[in-house]
Amino acid sequence: SSGIYYDVNKHSDIETLLNMGPLKEKDPLRLKAEAGITMMQAGHLSKYYPLTLADDNLLENYLDENKKHLVVIGQMEKDASIKYGRGSKITKGFISSNSKTVLAAAKKFPEHKILYRPHPDEIRSKGKITLNFAAKTACEILPLEIPLEATLEIADTTVVRTSLVGLEAKINGVHSTVLNSPFYASWGVTDDYEVCERRKEKVDLETLFARSYLDYPKYIHPGGDTPCDFFDVASYFI
Repeated sequence: SSGIYYDVNKHSDIETLLNMGPLKEKDPLRLKAEAGITMMQAGHLSKYYPLTLADDNLLENYLDENKKHLVVIGQMEKDASIKYGRGSKITKGFISSNSKTVLAAAKKFPEHKILYRPHPDEIRSKGKITLNFAAKTACEILPLEIPLEATLEIADTTVVRTSLVGLEAKINGVHSTVLNSPFYASWGVTDDYEVCERRKEKVDLETLFARSYLDYPKYIHPGGDTPCDFFDVASYFI
């Protein structure tokens, strides 16, 4: 084993897997990845719950039929992926806060309506949204009663720093702009602000999914503390 997957400044085992290049068309692992992607889409599977709207009309209040919709994903500033997701060679500037993320999104996508999805722990720990005035002016803040999965269904694009939502968006067919350097960036799947030069290969979504969800992780079944695989866990939640 080498560095932890979310530390962009050190080589990691997941980089070794992805630097092996794209999976061949009939590779059994590619076929499993295709099945896994379909399973996540059909089952609306996500790291983030709940998945259903308490009020079906709630999200409609934030939509604009004359504009495309962009969802900015808020993160906790002390998240390890934020701390270690900053590369040493930066091409366009490190985005250091949720406010700067919103403003960067508004600058890059001026034709979109900007919707900000706060991290639940931001509100639970601080009792309020921590965006500055300029950021609040540039976006509308979605209430936590709107599940993240529902926002991906109406989004044309997402903007994240290092959140896994950036990868989940691609799995669900949504464009994803990534401002910092999570493990899934710099492989040619997402629209990336930073470049990690160790990541030599360009792969497709199926290969990225296979290495990220099937090859690299170790799973424990939520119903019995026994080793299992991705499909066992996915089936449990469907």
